[in-house]
Amino acid sequence: MKRFAALTLALLLLGGTGALAVQDSAAVTVAAPAAVLMEKVTGTVLYAKGESAERAPASVTKVMTLLLAAEAVDSGEASKEIYPVLYAAVEQHIVEYGVAEFFVGHYGGFDRLAALAVKEAKRFYPEVKLTLLLPYHPAERPISTPDGFDSTFYPPGMESVLRKIAIVRANRYVVDHVDYLIAYAWHPASNARELVEYAKRRENKGSLFITLIKPND
Repeated sequence: MKRFAALTLALLLLGGTGALAVQDSAAVTVAAPAAVLMEKVTGTVLYAKGESAERAPASVTKVMTLLLAAEAVDSGEASKEIYPVLYAAVEQHIVEYGVAEFFVGHYGGFDRLAALAVKEAKRFYPEVKLTLLLPYHPAERPISTPDGFDSTFYPPGMESVLRKIAIVRANRYVVDHVDYLIAYAWHPASNARELVEYAKRRENKGSLFITLIKPND
């Protein structure tokens, strides 16, 4: 909502006189943590607040990195069962919920299927973005943007996190900042299930929508 409010303000200001906006820019009060207002012809910045600060993406979907699920879908038969359901869920989020960006890891079979599903969807919905979630600092473990991906994302504040819990912490960070979650968690005692339970706290507050998929859906 903050991002939408900032955009609305920019549109309203652009409807007035550009010179007035420049003269009064110091008096402008914006509740959002960051905002930028530009003159559409020249590109001149008329107002800026927090424009250089690193911030988490908003209004995106996270396709979970699930270690146990990845082990379960390494076999050909399991992959054949899960993929159609996974692709249908991805397409539903694009068409019905307006999701424009998906986050996917790259450490297991489920991640590969999830990336494949989004890449396939991008053929029909080219505006969709696919982002690779990095649990380890790029300087420590450099990785270029893989084919079919649009960008990579390393959650801020992860530099001091121990490597053995980096994937879990990266997943939780993204879950805390997204609007939708697609998850495959079949085992009641798995890390994947624990992450889904963690996400349900936001779902109960109405700030996150969770889709759990099953091979036989």
